[in-house]
Amino acid sequence: MFVYGTLRRGQTLHRHIEEAGLELIGEGRIRGRLYDLGEYPGAVPADSAADEIHGEVYLATDPAEQLRKLDEVEEYDRTSPEQSLFVRRETDVRLPDGKTVVAWVYFLPREPANAERIHEGDYFRRVRRPRET
Repeated sequence: MFVYGTLRRGQTLHRHIEEAGLELIGEGRIRGRLYDLGEYPGAVPADSAADEIHGEVYLATDPAEQLRKLDEVEEYDRTSPEQSLFVRRETDVRLPDGKTVVAWVYFLPREPANAERIHEGDYFRRVRRPRET
């Protein structure tokens, strides 16, 4: 599992990763465009190497059960993906050592119309950034 937003360590929904029992592998990057949707980010896949999203990679030891729990959190319905908030897809994740693994990622079902793009590709940096006064 690759997570890029509120499921990451230190974020509001990370407890769901812990409760599901996923094991942290480490940092990773995927190709995609990241958007600020207000309370959480959303990503869409991209082909360009210039479009990268930073996140964390987790190992699922009981994938069927763990993914079922996370699908609920991410409002993904396998029987009706077009009605889901996020859709789960496999994608390549590049690890810091250059190796690539395949992981599940929750993407938006379509490009958002009115959302600010997070060009740096790292939601964690955005939410930790000092507020302007």
